[in-house]
Amino acid sequence: MSTCILNPSKRPDPVSNLLAKNLHIDTIAVPALLVVLASASVFVPQVAGWLLATCLGAALLTASWIDARTRLIPNRLTYPLFLVGIGGNLIVPFLNSNPHSGVVGIEASLTGAGICFGLMLLLFVANATGGGDVKLATAIGAFLGPQAGLMAIAWCHVLAGVCVLVWVLSQLDWVQIFRTASRYLLACCITGRVQPIKYKLTPVGQKRIPMAAFFTLGVVVTQFGYRLW
Repeated sequence: MSTCILNPSKRPDPVSNLLAKNLHIDTIAVPALLVVLASASVFVPQVAGWLLATCLGAALLTASWIDARTRLIPNRLTYPLFLVGIGGNLIVPFLNSNPHSGVVGIEASLTGAGICFGLMLLLFVANATGGGDVKLATAIGAFLGPQAGLMAIAWCHVLAGVCVLVWVLSQLDWVQIFRTASRYLLACCITGRVQPIKYKLTPVGQKRIPMAAFFTLGVVVTQFGYRLW
């Protein structure tokens, strides 16, 4: 009689299963949403901008949830999001030149996507970020334009850095650090000279940071008008 032990880390994830299926999200949802945006831009221009913002927010929340669970941002989410950002900023100003439509325009959209992609690509080459983060940042740039897109990326990394710093400090053994520092200072006072410091660097974490949540926070902070420069 054999016993089968299930590994909890290998249990089927409904999110992964859903994304693994051939749902053709990019060939169904994207054209349908662009048609809705085109209709809204003709009658009520402000609604088109609101729909684009809602689409971006929903996609970012979904990416945050998936990234937190799987440490991956699926292409079936980032590619359609990029197409909606570009398509919406192309269609809405073309059908209605109202400056209060809530979109940045196709020129700013392409520029924002290109600049955000280039910046994140440098981080990817330096092994400082993942491929999904690059694609998500590119889509954000397509929605927000160059200035707001860069600001969102900057806020993303600032907030992520603060959270990582807080986590690292919380993992330190401050009592042991105080004892070691006290013994070092005492040895320096007794000998009358500075002693060489002996230390060993140890990794503080092995897991990749789920950056999608911080991209979401960066977009929210940017849209509320907070600037880093």
